[in-house]
Amino acid sequence: MSTSADGGNNLLSQLPIQKDITLVRVLTPEDLGPFAGYRADPVLARYQDWEPMSRAEALAYLEKASGVAHFEDGRWIQLGIVDADTGKLIGDLGACLSLAHGQVEIGFTLSQAGQGKGHARRAVEILSALAFSNTGVDTIKAVTDTRNHASIRLLEACGFAKIDEVDAVFKGERCRESIYSLMTS
Repeated sequence: MSTSADGGNNLLSQLPIQKDITLVRVLTPEDLGPFAGYRADPVLARYQDWEPMSRAEALAYLEKASGVAHFEDGRWIQLGIVDADTGKLIGDLGACLSLAHGQVEIGFTLSQAGQGKGHARRAVEILSALAFSNTGVDTIKAVTDTRNHASIRLLEACGFAKIDEVDAVFKGERCRESIYSLMTS
């Protein structure tokens, strides 16, 4: 398994990938308008590790994310979710390879306008397939707040199984987190 820039798991050569009306591709600075819009939404930020960001912070983030070329141990990659019918960025999803744990952890954000159309499910399926085929790991992990019912439904619809539930403090608030995993078949 290669996890270096030698092209052994070059994502740029595999993207974009379209499934039905959902396209997953590399984020670019040209995504600033929609990205800054949904990343400033406090409703979306509630269960996310990120906080709402300014346009300048969003642009810096996109410039860094646009350079993603491969899964690298211990570093998050971020990809865009696009409505293929409109060509508009409606969300993003990330993955972090952990060779020590033999897994890839994923996360996702979908704008409120993009929700309810199956985009997140298709994007998670695309990212899961990319992670399995490019990293050699056999497990994908996702962690969600137990109150985030939409994410729980999505993970279960994608075949993830709940493997644990733990007490946590998230953004200064006590909560319970559910840990889900998806294994290669």
